[in-house]
Amino acid sequence: MKSVLVSVGWLAAILATSAALSLAFIVMRPSMSAPWTRGPMIEVVSGGATLAAEGDERCPSNRIAYDRTRPNRLYAAGSVSDDSGRTWRPLTSAGVSVRFSEEALPPVPGPDGRLLVGGVQFQGPGAPTDRSAIAPAAEWRDGGWVPFLGSAKWPTDALASPADRRVRGLGYSPDGTAVVANAREIATFGGRSWPTPGRLTGALVSETGTIYVAIHEEGRFGLYRAESLGAPWVPVAGASGVDLLTEGAGAVLVISGMRLGRLDRGQWTWTDLPSSGQPQGLAAHPTRPLIAAWDGSQLLTSSDGGRAFRTSPLGFEVEWAAWDPFANDTLTLVDRNREVHQLSLQALP
Repeated sequence: MKSVLVSVGWLAAILATSAALSLAFIVMRPSMSAPWTRGPMIEVVSGGATLAAEGDERCPSNRIAYDRTRPNRLYAAGSVSDDSGRTWRPLTSAGVSVRFSEEALPPVPGPDGRLLVGGVQFQGPGAPTDRSAIAPAAEWRDGGWVPFLGSAKWPTDALASPADRRVRGLGYSPDGTAVVANAREIATFGGRSWPTPGRLTGALVSETGTIYVAIHEEGRFGLYRAESLGAPWVPVAGASGVDLLTEGAGAVLVISGMRLGRLDRGQWTWTDLPSSGQPQGLAAHPTRPLIAAWDGSQLLTSSDGGRAFRTSPLGFEVEWAAWDPFANDTLTLVDRNREVHQLSLQALP
């Protein structure tokens, strides 16, 4: 009887091992019928650095952005790293620092060492005491923070909805003008403003100065553009509901449902994305056709501008990602525990 039980146990172990190997083969086997494949294609080159110093709560946002003019310089809200995220220091001046909500947009580096951020609260002995203590946006310039108070039309009163007050887009025009958008208005730090073509969910100031806005309101949605600040709004043909919006390598990129759209020289190309989950973020390399999207612990990457994608499971939940503009294939990610990881992507087949 004992020998029978031992034999049964060995048989069960063999069957379990065989099943596990079969499952691993099925999970990692590339799909040949879709414009995306699944498999291991990332190599961790560093990781584990914390987004900010222990106990520093001034930078709760996990959204990061690289400076395109200084190698290894990385921003996260009001903190800066000069070693690609290994160590951080807050941007403070005269005892003033800024605090951000967890939903703050990623910072936007600008010319001459300037930095544009959204949704800030000024703190410290030298902080303002009036309504500018909480500002829709702020800019770091000349070693100090300058609050953006909005224009006369900016909805700051208690009757305005939080959705209308929240900043939906940040950017710099080619002449260095800092631009801030909420749901109903595009405005500058100089006090100029223009109405949007509808309630917008996101905005992009392109390198050429064209403004793109994603509109989503009852019975009306899509993508609109204005060739410059104050120019007429024109609908962009081919785009429907836009969930995510960014720019990379001279093209405007959107995610609409489970498709990625690429607008290049007035022409759209579309790629179906894996149906395993809705992407929560989108990042593009500024000069190379590298794209990344993510949903939880699943990473989607493309090395050909979005024509083909590969998915890879990660051992952590991705909160945000940014491409290193000075590297050919390095993607920096922040997980939900605020740890920074750098991944080197291999070439796609």
